[in-house]
Amino acid sequence: MSCKESSLDNSIMENFLSLLTQEIYYGRHDHSFEELKQVADGYIHYYNHERIKKILNRQIPK
Repeated sequence: MSCKESSLDNSIMENFLSLLTQEIYYGRHDHSFEELKQVADGYIHYYNHERIKKILNRQIPK
């Protein structure tokens, strides 16, 4: 709590939220918060467990 925050502290989360909004939010017309939450939960699971990463030699994260 005593150190000053820097922009590097939030850069990973800001990048993820940017990807999330680009890939699932824009262009969607969800009728309720629950629908949007369900889609976001699905994307988070995909992002953490199924996506193929070039930096990992085209393998999924473990």
